[in-house]
Amino acid sequence: MGSQRIGELFPIDEVFRVQVKAPNRDNYKDVSGGVLLYGKGRPNFPSSKGGLNSRLALFLDRDERTSVSFAFAALWRDDQGQRLPWDRGVPIFDQPGTYLVKCKYLVSVKRLKGPEPAGVEEKYIEQVLEVKVAAPEGPDKAVYDLLKKDQQLASALMRPVDAPAKEAVPKLKEIIEKFPKSSYAPYARFALARAYLNGLGLDTPSSRVRRALTGDELEAVTKHHYDAEAKRIIPNTFPYRPNALVLLSQLDATEAWFARSYLHKEHPDSLEWIEEFASLLSSSGTHRGRYEAEQLVGRFPPEDPILSPDDAKTRAFIDDKWRSFRKR
Repeated sequence: MGSQRIGELFPIDEVFRVQVKAPNRDNYKDVSGGVLLYGKGRPNFPSSKGGLNSRLALFLDRDERTSVSFAFAALWRDDQGQRLPWDRGVPIFDQPGTYLVKCKYLVSVKRLKGPEPAGVEEKYIEQVLEVKVAAPEGPDKAVYDLLKKDQQLASALMRPVDAPAKEAVPKLKEIIEKFPKSSYAPYARFALARAYLNGLGLDTPSSRVRRALTGDELEAVTKHHYDAEAKRIIPNTFPYRPNALVLLSQLDATEAWFARSYLHKEHPDSLEWIEEFASLLSSSGTHRGRYEAEQLVGRFPPEDPILSPDDAKTRAFIDDKWRSFRKR
């Protein structure tokens, strides 16, 4: 694309739309504003944290790309746009069949040719994805039947942030214990990790024990596995893995480097890591922040007395790393 700007990198939840066509519907249903989800009290996705996006003119050259990925399972707003209770999400893929998911992203594009005067116009870039949902069988069928009768429990599995309802914790443990091979088990483990981190479902007041148990559940849904029989690594494909890795990086300093390395190498365009990476670069004004950023991007320019990220050389370095990151 050369010097043709693809547009500002606005916060994704301000300019994107998702429409879904269910197997039993003839038309797409607009689910905008009800898919992206953040923790209670957490602001909307600050992808421009530190002014990184706003001060960079992003251009794509041949073989370069930019993208944002995220996982979603439920609606968290009703048809009128009102927020649903945090434990009352509505599943999007609630029945077997083929769904069509249309993702649309609004960009500002320079108009260089045509009968109209040169200027800037807005247009949507869109892509239709096909999602096939198989009929549940075996252990999956047993869990599926439970979830159909318990919206609170289903919400705990579908929601990638916040602690689940206290009443759902024993049921999450039951899913893991009775149906460990079910495809629902990783979602139950991730929900249980968030419960443990908030002291739910534990008989001890020890924060050390709480964090250790949380880490065990997070490790189970984030680590790759070695198949001794096949003699190869089996990649972890848990859809909420980026969310779990971000939580793991904040939980345990000894795991933080590994968690961030996984995110940086294997989930570079995940919504969660884009936010965390921007925060990491922006926090380079502290000794710890600079050290953590340097683990991923290399040594910063020589430090000034107050480690100011606004130092000209430091700022140029940060801008270059952010531009390269967003143009993968």
